Amino acid sequence: MATQKTIYIVDDDEDDLFLMQEAISDLMLDLDVRPARNGSELMQILDKYIKPALILIDVNMPVMNGIEALNAVYADPDCRHIRSILMSTSNADDLKELALNSGAMKFICKPIHYNGYVELMNDVYHKCF
Repeated sequence: MATQKTIYIVDDDEDDLFLMQEAISDLMLDLDVRPARNGSELMQILDKYIKPALILIDVNMPVMNGIEALNAVYADPDCRHIRSILMSTSNADDLKELALNSGAMKFICKPIHYNGYVELMNDVYHKCF
């Protein structure tokens, strides 16, 4: 039996957090989902708890945005192996470049409907695990 994978979803938008968690639940994916509301909260969680298999992180957040957070994550030698996906409501090319330069394996534009979140979580699960 495979070990359950831990995924951190970092987003200050409660609706987006809920929709991603609901999609994972509806798909019955074997993931331990841990939410964080900003990059600073993510860094605190990483210091205290299990290292995730994946960080799914929003770009625009208060306190510490997604790019700043990924730069901090990958500056830690104990965290360099963690895969990450940066997401935003914007699909701007310069944002994609910043995402990849910060260490993210992929940049995605957030869906606008629930079915899009289901497709996104299914795709993330099957490509990352």
